[in-house]
Amino acid sequence: MPKGFQRFFHAFGVPAAAEGARERSVSGPVVRRVVEQCESFGMHVTKDA
Repeated sequence: MPKGFQRFFHAFGVPAAAEGARERSVSGPVVRRVVEQCESFGMHVTKDA
C-alpha cells in the first residue's frame, strides 16, 4: 500500500454504512477537497491522463 494511503481514506472517505455513502463520496465538495489537498498525501491530480 502506498505511503499515506490510509491517511488519505481517513481524511476523505465516507463510511460505507453511511446513508448515501456512494453519492457523498463523489460529491462536488469531496472531489474539490481531494484535488486541493491530495499533494499532502503524495498524490497529484492532472488533466493529462
